[in-house]
Amino acid sequence: MDNYKTVIDALRDPMIVANERRVIVHANAAAHALLGWQPPGLVGKELTVLVPARLQRMHEELFERHLATGAALPGRSFLIKALRRDGSELDLEVCPSTLSTEQGERLAIGSLRDVADRAELVRQRRTARMLRATARLAMELTGNPDPTSVIQSAAATLLRSFEASLARIWVQDRHTGQLCIGANVSHGDAGSLALGDSKIDARKVASVAATGKPFFGRSLAEEGELDRDALAAARITSAAILPLTVGGELRGVMTAFFPAVLDDDLGRALETFGALLAAALNDALFREVEKAARLRFEDFVNGINHGIVWEADAVSLRMTFVSAKAEKILGYPLGAWYREDAFWLNHIHPEDRERVAAALRDVVRNDRDLGFEHRFLRADGTVLWFHTGARLARQGPGAGRVVHALSSDITHVKAAEAKVAASRSQLAAILHSVRDGITATDPAGHVLFANDAAAKIAGFNGWETMTKAGATDVLRGRELRDTRGQIIARDQLPAATAMRTGKPCETLVQTRDPVALSVEWWVVSAIPLVDVTGRVEMTINLLHDVTESERDERASKLQAEASAVLGSSIDYEETLSNVARLVVPRFADWCAVDLAEGADHGLRQLAVQHSDPAKAHLAQELAKRHPADPSALEGAANVIRTGQPVLHKRIDDELLAATSRDAVYLEILRKLGMRSAMIVPLTARGRTFGAITFIAAESGRMYDEGDLAIARELAARAAYAVDNARLYAQAERSRQQAEQASRLTDEFLATVSHELRTPLSAILGWASLLKKDKCPDQAAVRSAIEIIERNARSQLRLIDDILDVSSIIRGQLRVVTEPVDLEAIARETLDVVAPAATAKHLRLELEACDGPFMLVADPDRLRQILWNLLSNAVKFTPKNGYVWLRLGHASGSLVIEVQDTGKGIAPDFLPHAFERFRQADASTTRSCPGLGLGLAIVRHVAEMHGGTVVAESEGLGKGATFRVTLPVKPFTTTIPAEEPAAGDRITPVPLSIHPMSRALSGRRLLVVEDEADSRALIKVVLASEGAKVETAGSASDALSVLPSFMPDVLVSDIGMPDHDGYWLLREARDLMPELPAIALTAFTRREDAAKARAAGFDEHVGKPVDPARLVETLSSLCRRRCSRTMDDLPHSLRGSVISR
Repeated sequence: MDNYKTVIDALRDPMIVANERRVIVHANAAAHALLGWQPPGLVGKELTVLVPARLQRMHEELFERHLATGAALPGRSFLIKALRRDGSELDLEVCPSTLSTEQGERLAIGSLRDVADRAELVRQRRTARMLRATARLAMELTGNPDPTSVIQSAAATLLRSFEASLARIWVQDRHTGQLCIGANVSHGDAGSLALGDSKIDARKVASVAATGKPFFGRSLAEEGELDRDALAAARITSAAILPLTVGGELRGVMTAFFPAVLDDDLGRALETFGALLAAALNDALFREVEKAARLRFEDFVNGINHGIVWEADAVSLRMTFVSAKAEKILGYPLGAWYREDAFWLNHIHPEDRERVAAALRDVVRNDRDLGFEHRFLRADGTVLWFHTGARLARQGPGAGRVVHALSSDITHVKAAEAKVAASRSQLAAILHSVRDGITATDPAGHVLFANDAAAKIAGFNGWETMTKAGATDVLRGRELRDTRGQIIARDQLPAATAMRTGKPCETLVQTRDPVALSVEWWVVSAIPLVDVTGRVEMTINLLHDVTESERDERASKLQAEASAVLGSSIDYEETLSNVARLVVPRFADWCAVDLAEGADHGLRQLAVQHSDPAKAHLAQELAKRHPADPSALEGAANVIRTGQPVLHKRIDDELLAATSRDAVYLEILRKLGMRSAMIVPLTARGRTFGAITFIAAESGRMYDEGDLAIARELAARAAYAVDNARLYAQAERSRQQAEQASRLTDEFLATVSHELRTPLSAILGWASLLKKDKCPDQAAVRSAIEIIERNARSQLRLIDDILDVSSIIRGQLRVVTEPVDLEAIARETLDVVAPAATAKHLRLELEACDGPFMLVADPDRLRQILWNLLSNAVKFTPKNGYVWLRLGHASGSLVIEVQDTGKGIAPDFLPHAFERFRQADASTTRSCPGLGLGLAIVRHVAEMHGGTVVAESEGLGKGATFRVTLPVKPFTTTIPAEEPAAGDRITPVPLSIHPMSRALSGRRLLVVEDEADSRALIKVVLASEGAKVETAGSASDALSVLPSFMPDVLVSDIGMPDHDGYWLLREARDLMPELPAIALTAFTRREDAAKARAAGFDEHVGKPVDPARLVETLSSLCRRRCSRTMDDLPHSLRGSVISR
């Protein structure tokens, strides 16, 4: 389908397209509706279905001429009669044009408009005009003695008032009876038309003269006797040839040629005019026959159907003549007109009477012609409208003055005008009820009409006020911008464009109210209205508010693109930067993203975006030189703190001055040219973590509440995406940490297995050799025993570390503090690690200056710190190296520093040195054994004492330094009455420190242990010390031997089948209330020791059994018991008590 059809279908005006064969090839829906057809009923029909039969030939000729030449028919636009589908006629205004298709076919295009009311009004006004012209001519010609003047005036009137192109008046020669041209006048090229020699002119004039009947040629081209091109050039379509007869006698012939179609009204007016002309001509030709001329004049005026010709005395206004039509039109008998002075004036409507009287006085006083409209009361009381043309005249030499007048009945004209006015009123009411703004403007831009909606949109109190405003005041200071934000000049608006081009124009306009600071979107349309000459008289402008739909569409598009951007990356910083890039420049000229970081919620500007990179760099530099104050009461900091958005519809200099910090800062802000701004919070799960700032500058945008809603939605989506990204990153870190923890746990378990199995291998191996008696001499036996003991103690340390870490994880590791001498503990620990250092030829030194080193601490835990640090230093320092232990003071704290010249710590491992299960070398080829728990225990114990520990190393092969800082707390020298429990670890004591002696000689000891090997071991150890030992494998067995054995001390396990050690103690104390008891158990936690003492046990010794410690504990308990017993005896008997 050709493109023109799509364009025509989109137009609201009725449009019809026909080909060279006068067949309709296309018609839009508006044309079908106007002509009463159902689409596409007109397509394929000939144009003749739309033309009355009487006008078809004329239309065909005009159509062919227009299609061939491209000329209008006969002007830019014209009025025609057309047929509807139901056969009724309507008046159309047609604006024609031509079009050549891609196939070379020429098409005629007609734009149609129903002008029924206007055409009727035009006809009525034209009729009135012609009647007034006729009346004026009658007055001019009355009494004119010059026939040439009469016919020249008549011919000129035909051109001037009847709009003829050519007028000729033929006069009959009184002597020969032949007709000759008396007057010949024309417009433009019409005068060059050689009609004098044409057959139609001569034949028709002769025929009219012979028959006395007028000829009305509605289409001269139809006669086929005139050159069509000549007719087109002369703009002649129709002609009227009327006989000029008076009293049945021919006086001449009037010929008039017209550019438009000759209608009935024009024909009747021409007949009237011709009659008047005939009378005047007759009066001029036969003036001597005054009576006959007078009768013919009366016959003429009486033939006027819609007018009254009258004559009255200029002073009294008594009628001296009135046409007979007066009685018919007004109902008063003619005699009444003559009998009463001023009869005519007295029957004028009372509201018009004084005005008409004044007009008549003006005619008489100033001797000038006047025309005026007024109402007249009929005899039956009805009211008619008349147009009266009056002039002053004289009856003759010496006669008085009279007033000649023609009162034309224009009631039907007034009715038509009233109908048109009512239609206009109805149309205005309809237009005022329309929600869209509608205006009509002239070429100068003045508003000719505006409905209430247009006045409201423009900011006027009413449409009347708007129509009185000047062309430059209509916009009321509003800024009009296009979709790109550029200002639209007034001469580029649709109204000006349509006025300039003559074509409809439509555009989308963004407007800003300078008072309300609101932003609106209008679709502005302008349709030009042209006159018959093609000049644009005015434009009809439609203002359709599409603010909501435009904002919704833009918001939806922005949000859709934002959703795509927000889902494109899991890096939240990249996500927010992408959002800033997205909104510039479509929604903002500037966009900045600020995030709150740290405990003080300091601001970090993550991104700043501007279409000009140089300006974006300027904003970044500004943020660096003048960082935001987190406590500020304005800006992004305040939005983040309060979680509430901020809208600055207009940023003026006062606001800039209030927010700037100094003059330099203010000057930079001014250069940025900010006009409007919004700041919205980034909030997720109830926490505000940032803000997005939108700034309008060069584009001239003015943000409002609608923009703020869009910004808040965008920020909410961004915050949700950022929160998801953070949660994902957190989950990823948790997963990696879990994987790392799982890996470390697996490695730790593997290391534990290795570290436990290694000493077990030595223990089992040497024990097997001893069992098989494979040692060659006593020295080999002692060496085997030492190896077994050393590896057993190694296992004990591993178990202690595991138990300590378990207590740390559960939060159950406890410290029991007391005043201690750190230097003494340090020396003891050095003695413990000295053998290992000596074996590697290490130099082990203690530097303790500026003592003493007293503090309140747990001595066992301090030994644990020192032993772990020193043993690590010895372990990782190669032969012939150095290990220093330094004690010092620093800022009210004691400092322990262990430095070595060992293998050092890699920089990447240094931050993880104190983490559980972490080892710098966890491979199977590592040279130093261990579980990787010692430093973690050191850190936790130091922190439990309120201290810290740090590790330093310059790298691999450069040694390491560990520094523990412990606060010095106030303490007293009071020593607790009870020794602290052994705790949840067994501190190994070398056998050389506790040499075995017969410390238990003669003591009776009952040992209760369900495990046979342990029971046998304990019995051997205690018996070797001189004690008499009885053993039992259960609590029940112990109770059975207790009465007969009567032990000095009960040594019992806690966890046993059937009955535990607590039950045994209760039962034993029932038999022997003062029986001392020691709990010997594998439950070695500090709380286990406290529980045992609370149950009644005097001491708590943990497994595995350290023989020396067990013997020392028993010996100490026996001594205390013996001392208390002696204190209870009388002084005279103390010496006789024999200790067992």
